[in-house]
Amino acid sequence: MTTLTTARLLLRPWTEADFAPFAAMSADPRVMETLMGPLPREKSDAVATRLKSQIERDGFGFWAMELPGLAPFIGFTGIRPVDFAAPFVPPPPARIVEIGWRLAHEHWGKGYASEAARAALAHGFGPLGLEEIVAFTAETNTRSRAVMTRLGMTHDTEADFDHPNVPGGHPLKRHVLYRIKNPAKAGIHGRIGRVGVFLSPHGPPAFAGVTTLSLAMPPDSTPPARYALQNKRTKRKGVRHERTSGKSGPRRTCPPARG
Repeated sequence: MTTLTTARLLLRPWTEADFAPFAAMSADPRVMETLMGPLPREKSDAVATRLKSQIERDGFGFWAMELPGLAPFIGFTGIRPVDFAAPFVPPPPARIVEIGWRLAHEHWGKGYASEAARAALAHGFGPLGLEEIVAFTAETNTRSRAVMTRLGMTHDTEADFDHPNVPGGHPLKRHVLYRIKNPAKAGIHGRIGRVGVFLSPHGPPAFAGVTTLSLAMPPDSTPPARYALQNKRTKRKGVRHERTSGKSGPRRTCPPARG
């Protein structure tokens, strides 16, 4: 199963030890304000079990987030196929993948969600070869919407929708939809390099700070037939892809990034 590391974070498969801190996070009204309210322990455990099983089945999903050496669990971030019916979701066997995050309140405001989400986007657009990733949240969730904007995602106002899993008349029923295209698949030549993504023509720096995943693309404007993907270590902040067999991820080898 895949493990991702950034300058400060480890995104890894879930373990049973994550269930208790996740339950505490799920019981916090501040964390759950735009998520239909706090969850009791049994429902929180059911959510964690589904997230854990999905990664074990698919190799990716909403990974548990860890601050190596500081906090063993601070929330989750990742990508997974959308599992409900909505106007923007294609019929099977096609699928559309969402990116999402949720952090314990004490870790808000430090840039962790954006840092982890950039790593997840890089994995989705690199090794997984996804053409597009979406994100959605309640219309009133300004914090998550700000993260989506920082990632370079675009609000698709015509695709906003009423979430089918939220009861009718509930203030969280209306959701906004954001999108981001894979720059390689879209024929935009550029690269994910040491200091971010370089686009021509100019585009949003969706991968600013991602440094260990490189997409080698030709300098001319003709979209290449194939893209060479290579993983490499750097001495500066970035994301490294590792394959693990149930073991904890690699130790952080880069200096902390500023939040």
